[in-house]
Parts: sequence; structure tokens; C-alpha cells
Amino acid sequence: MGIGSYVLLINATPWSFNLVEQYSHQMSTWDFPAVVENGGSARVYMEDQEGFVNKNDDRAEALYAINNDSDFEFEILYRVGYGPGLGPLLVSYNESFHTISSPTGATLTLDWTQNQDAPFILASLDTDLSSAIFVTSYDRIECLTLRELAMPGSHDSGMSQFNGGRGGASPTNVKTQTLDFGGQLRVGWLGGNGQSIASIIEQVNNFTASNSELIILDLSHGLDTDNFDGDPKNHLTEENWNDLMTVLVQLNYLFNGSDSSRDLSNMSVSDFIGTGPAVVVIVRDKVEGGGNVDLSTSSPHVYCTPVTATVTTVAQAGFFQDSALPVYNNYSDTDRLDVMANDQLQKMLENRQNPESEMFLLSWTLTQSTRDIFNPAFASILDLAAKAKVALWSSLWNKMSSQQYPNVLMVDAFQGNGDVTAMALAINYHFAKICTVPSSFGHTILRTGGF
Repeated sequence: MGIGSYVLLINATPWSFNLVEQYSHQMSTWDFPAVVENGGSARVYMEDQEGFVNKNDDRAEALYAINNDSDFEFEILYRVGYGPGLGPLLVSYNESFHTISSPTGATLTLDWTQNQDAPFILASLDTDLSSAIFVTSYDRIECLTLRELAMPGSHDSGMSQFNGGRGGASPTNVKTQTLDFGGQLRVGWLGGNGQSIASIIEQVNNFTASNSELIILDLSHGLDTDNFDGDPKNHLTEENWNDLMTVLVQLNYLFNGSDSSRDLSNMSVSDFIGTGPAVVVIVRDKVEGGGNVDLSTSSPHVYCTPVTATVTTVAQAGFFQDSALPVYNNYSDTDRLDVMANDQLQKMLENRQNPESEMFLLSWTLTQSTRDIFNPAFASILDLAAKAKVALWSSLWNKMSSQQYPNVLMVDAFQGNGDVTAMALAINYHFAKICTVPSSFGHTILRTGGF
């Protein structure tokens, strides 16, 4: 047998994808469906030939016309030796249209890996194909509340590095990400020290300097790894948190447009970024000895900034207790893909009854077993993340509706190819309500993460 993989087409447009023609040479399997209906998906297996053949001659094509219109075509291509940085699996827009990230006539390289899904997601809300631009604009989501919005999320975002640790920590059981925090924006309780807070702040500030987007930083699992004694309840002290907050107030664009008692999930996108970027810091943790982290106005980190600015309320400082952003977040605690996928989808259907329901975080992550944690020869967190990714696209898309979809797509190993972000945007296009109030503000993607 040859090398096989899957192409996953997700159609989040108002029109059908109609197959015009397909062709293959030295491919054991290459058979695309005649139609991919609007709102539908197609998972197509492809495999090249094995044996006495010139691999450089392997090639295949599948040409689709959107709504049977020859002026709007895209082509799926398989090429070996196509060129540096390209292939073997590509999508060409054939001079037909452009998207938010790709110009007319662009050729895109899909994330091709053996026996995994290579997703291609196309989304639009325009009903007139002749005037459609395949982008997501601020106009489309500005009226959505956070409860109605889908966004990508990165699990333990600061754990892209391993800088020493305690209690049996190692890169295989601590690192949850391959990109640093800044890299995650552009596209570990065991005691390992990840990316420094100072570098995270610098990367967030660099990002918001040129991107008017909403960033939600969810702080949890605060442990004193420098003095780790094997106790998983070894929380940071109130003094530790004060020191941390004094550093975090160096974040630019901390959101200050709400009182501390307001439910942020009922606020719209325009409330947050209608005039520019915003950073929201949620503190979901306990202090050593019990109790919540003190975010009262008498706490030093709330009213003292590194400069001379003074704030009078927690909300003005940009820091909120977890009660300000209620989210259903219940991971599956298993290293079995089938168990995790079924568990998370069932939880979504049970707890997310309509778009006004409490926000739902789809925790698409696998958890290491005890064997994996203490024996580097077995699966690392990043190995498990690659395994989980295989099932995300096809499993989730067909389970969603306009009433039931997740708000946060939480993954390990958040990648730079934009696949998770594309899925979130497709959800907003196809399942969320349509915002009809025009706006001149043109920024779109929202991301969330915790470190």
C-alpha cells in the first residue's frame, strides 16, 4: 500500500461545491464527491501507488465550481516535488476569488500528514456570489456576544518551553504547545517552568500594537514551581499573586469598560473592541491556604501600575474573577481519542442548548496516563495533541447546529497554519446569527488562551 491521508472539505457558504472534473496519475485512491452541499462536509481518502513507479510523477486534481459558476472555482492538487515549501497537497483559487488571508489566484499548502485530516474550510455569508468576498469581517460578528461567538483557544498557552522544573517534570509531560505565546496569537501542573511572564507580556503588547483584537488571558493552576515540594495544592500565596499582578499591569489595552459585577459573556464584540484592541485577564485560581485571589480595590496590584496611573475598580484594571466570565469547562481526562471525542461532543449537546446558554469550552485535549507521564518512551502531550487533531474537524462539524456549537475550541499544540481559527470563523459564519448593522471597523479574529 502507498501513503494515504484524508482531505476534509467543509462548506460553510450558502452555495454548493460542484465537481467539474477530476484526474489522477499513479494514485491508488482519488475519488471526490460530485457535490458538497452548503453547510456540509466531505472526507475523502487519497493514497498514492507503491511499487516500481517514479514518485515524482504522482499527481492528481479535483476541480470544483462554487454554485456551478465557472468564474468561482478552486482546485485540489496533489503533487510530489512541486517546489520548495509547497505540497504535496495544495488548493489553488485559479484566479477566481480571494479570501481574508489569500489573494486572487493564490495556491495554498494544506497540512498533509499520513492518515490524518487535511482540512480546507471555505466560509461566506453573502448570498450574491458575484459580489462575495470570502472573508470574515468585523461587520459580521460585532453584534455577537461572547456566548454567541466561537473562538480558538490554546490550552496552557505559556507551556511552549521547558525551563527546568520539579516533581518529575520533563518536556514530554509539560510542553503543551509548539509555538510561543506570540506565535499562537499570530495564527503543566507537574512543575515545569514555561515561557516567562515578561516575554508573554512583550509578545501580547507587540501583537496589540498592530492588531485590534480581543485577547482573553485565563490564569489558572498557579503553583510555586521554584519551591515545589510534590504537593499539587501548593498554590501561589497572596503575596505571590500581588507580585504577578504588578507585572501583568504592564499589558497594554487592558479592558476597562465594565464594572466588576457584569457578566462579560453577555457583552458584544463591539463592546470590547469597537474602538481598538482589548486584553481581558480572568483569574481562576485559589491562593495558598484556600480562598480566591484578592482582586479587591484595596489590593496593591489593582491600583498601582508600574507607572503612575491610578484605577479605582477591579474592572478598570482589566482583571476579573472567574465569575465574570462563566464557562463550562470539563476536560475528559483520558488518553483515548474515541472516549474523549464522544465525551466532549455529548457534553456540548447536553450543556449548550442554545446560543444564550452559558459559554461552552470544547476541551479537545488528551491527557497523559501515568505511564506516559513518567516514561518519555511513551506518548508526550504533543504526541497526543497530534492524535486528537485527526478527529476534530469531521467529528465536530456534523454535530453542530445554529442552536448548539462551542464557544471555545481548546487544543494543545495550537498550530501556525490557522486550521483551528478557520474552524471558529466558519462556525461564526454558518451557525451564529448574522449582524446587520454596518460598521467601518475591519478587524475580525478573536483568540483566547491561558498560561
